[in-house]
Amino acid sequence: MSEPKAPRYNRDPAQPGFGAADLAMLGVITIWAVTNVFAKRSLAEIQPMAFVIARFLLAVPVLMGWVFLRHGVVVPRRRDWGTFLLAGATGFALYNVFYTLGISQTSAFSASLIQSTAPLFTLLLARALGIERVTPAQWIGVGIAMTGVIIFMSDKMIQRAEAHPFGDVLTLIAAVLFAVYGILNQRLSVTYGSAVTTAWCLAIGGILLLPVCIGPALAQEWGTVSAIAWFGVFAAAWGSMVIAYNLWAWAVHRGGVGRTVPYFFLWPILTGVVSAIIAGETFGPVKVFGAGLVMIGTAAVRIIGGRMAARDARRKAALTIEDGTQPAG
Repeated sequence: MSEPKAPRYNRDPAQPGFGAADLAMLGVITIWAVTNVFAKRSLAEIQPMAFVIARFLLAVPVLMGWVFLRHGVVVPRRRDWGTFLLAGATGFALYNVFYTLGISQTSAFSASLIQSTAPLFTLLLARALGIERVTPAQWIGVGIAMTGVIIFMSDKMIQRAEAHPFGDVLTLIAAVLFAVYGILNQRLSVTYGSAVTTAWCLAIGGILLLPVCIGPALAQEWGTVSAIAWFGVFAAAWGSMVIAYNLWAWAVHRGGVGRTVPYFFLWPILTGVVSAIIAGETFGPVKVFGAGLVMIGTAAVRIIGGRMAARDARRKAALTIEDGTQPAG
């Protein structure tokens, strides 16, 4: 068995320039946006719990096999098993149940819109636990972005004849669960790396779900499932769970929570674009205005917050040298 080795990342969340963490987050939200639309389509033919366990059965062997080839057999240390169990339960088992049930009763756009609030809960948890400082500029940017999200959502709710509050509530619970997982994942990734952490949490989540999902999976008539519905299953398993989860965990570890938060607000916008192309959803001027606010808020958090963090880092370094606690040069 291999001992867990801390990954060597050049982590610099204070750097204001566009970097690898930003590129990773753009990939994450693009994958999630496409997956949302096709998963919604799949759930018209597949029972929610059968859909959930199918994702795990497809994703676990692939991710665990890739981790084995890359890192060997890495078993979590005994003292970390409790954290892994909680992360697997919140980030994969419970999250996927609530989110899948939620999206089955609401639109793909609404689900992604509500899920985009997960970083707000993550920031609150990170600040409460003393993990990461959130600058005033970041809070202002988050406020602007959330205003855009609310405008975007309100126009959609006004335009359609009926709402799906139960599905939206389930999705909101999923957002809180994902925020908890984000904090746990960040802690575990420091020691095990994002790939190993995600693989073990995914496997634990699948094991926890088996007793709940085995019945619906056996009752599902898989032979009648269409090709496009199967595409949604594979996209949700390999695209979302294997690729996007790893990219997201890596980006959080490399760039910090505050650096990755803004990109979640682009998720509902991209989902709306994909929905318009595939499902024919239309967007009026109010939605366009809301989307503009989301992008402005995202830019504010990313650029202003990054510059303030860089300024704080330089000031701290200068004070350290002045106090003589670290040799200059």
